[in-house]
Amino acid sequence: MADGSSKMVSFISVVIPVYNGQSTIAQCLEALIRQESVELNVDYEVVVVDDGSIDSTVQIAENYPVRIVSLKKNGGRIIARKTGAEAARGDNILFVDSRVIVEPDLLSQILKINKSPMIAGDLKAKETKYNSIFHTVFYLIRKKIYGKKYFPQQDVELIIDQENFSKAPKGTTILYIEKKLFLAILPGKTDKNTNDDTRIFHKLIFEKKINLVRHKGIRAEYKQRTELSHLVPWLFQRGTLFADFYFKPGRRFFLFVLFGFAAVILAVFLLVFLAGHSPQYLFPFFSVVFAVYFFLALYVSENIRDFLTFFCVVPLIFTIFCAGIVRYLFLMVFRRSVSQ
Repeated sequence: MADGSSKMVSFISVVIPVYNGQSTIAQCLEALIRQESVELNVDYEVVVVDDGSIDSTVQIAENYPVRIVSLKKNGGRIIARKTGAEAARGDNILFVDSRVIVEPDLLSQILKINKSPMIAGDLKAKETKYNSIFHTVFYLIRKKIYGKKYFPQQDVELIIDQENFSKAPKGTTILYIEKKLFLAILPGKTDKNTNDDTRIFHKLIFEKKINLVRHKGIRAEYKQRTELSHLVPWLFQRGTLFADFYFKPGRRFFLFVLFGFAAVILAVFLLVFLAGHSPQYLFPFFSVVFAVYFFLALYVSENIRDFLTFFCVVPLIFTIFCAGIVRYLFLMVFRRSVSQ
């Protein structure tokens, strides 16, 4: 199939899976219930799936004309999205992350474009690059990973297919899809450590042979986590989810992860060895590490402000993210030992 399918849409179910989203859920819902050119509960509905939150998420959502489906315990994104899809009245679902503030014309744009499955092509990454040091770092990393062709997206419409699957940015932050199709491409693995975003799209494109449309007409702002109390656990979990899909021979980042860990283990070994046997070589060792990291920061950055931000912040981000990957590897070994 060359691109997303097009057909007339009668009713859209907006599904918002959320876990402890009290900081952004009000803004998210406010934007969704005040959509232009469409009428709430006539042309569309809003379904909030509370994934066992222990904060004030539900109490805040109860102030809005939305349906709330509550799960007794936190089951993870796959369970929350599946529950929301099954509870949806419409045949077409718009998944929206609770940290996303959509444009007032989002639904009317979706109806106008009339393609499915489709994800947002403009999450205002360039416009919000300097909102925080973390916005800056994540923008620079994504730009290098995906390249100028894909990030920020140049064309109005980008077709993600088997050829460019590993090169193009993907995510279910905003996903418009037919209900039956979504339920058919859910991964069999449903625990919290499953990279459901990438697995869903991989199954869609490689098994169902249906391409994904990434459209710039779908605009929204993603509220990046900036408080360390929220950022650290999120980044740790992202490392685990990253490894869940990509730590497999033949996939794009497999060798990167493998050689990256080999390099870290070698560096730690050399550091311990030098400290115990040849401390006079510690300064040259750290000089080499510093030089490599300096030129990496220089390569990624677009200006001096980017360089200083990247140079100071990335060690923290890298350490937490890699800790998440290590966690996945331990879980994988533990599962195999238990199964045996």
